[in-house]
Amino acid sequence: MESNARQWQSLSVALEITEGALDPESLRERLGTDIDSLSAGGDDLAGIFDELLLRVTPLAGELSALRAEGCEFRIAVTGQVESGARLTIPSGVLARAADLALPLSFITRANVSTETEDFLSSLGGSAGIQEG
Repeated sequence: MESNARQWQSLSVALEITEGALDPESLRERLGTDIDSLSAGGDDLAGIFDELLLRVTPLAGELSALRAEGCEFRIAVTGQVESGARLTIPSGVLARAADLALPLSFITRANVSTETEDFLSSLGGSAGIQEG
């Protein structure tokens, strides 16, 4: 990866429950914490994953028990992106998430441009119909 490549900014990672009928109070009781508190944010992806996984790893046994009861979990990775920005996840982070059987999902936030661009103009042409 190029060191000067644009990266995602304002990153956050969070453990999410995607399936299961447990109410928030039961889930809090089982995990010993509110699932909403199992998140971290910043611009250092490896650092925020470390922060999250340090809190999630001790819950591995209970996550497995909840999976056996029909719950599913994932780690949501959210970040601010620009066109061409990259997100490179270190292999060690992927391995740790895989050890916990936690898939990753990606959610992007982008600034919406209010400018319109004529696609053909950007290629050196015109979007207008030329009569000839």
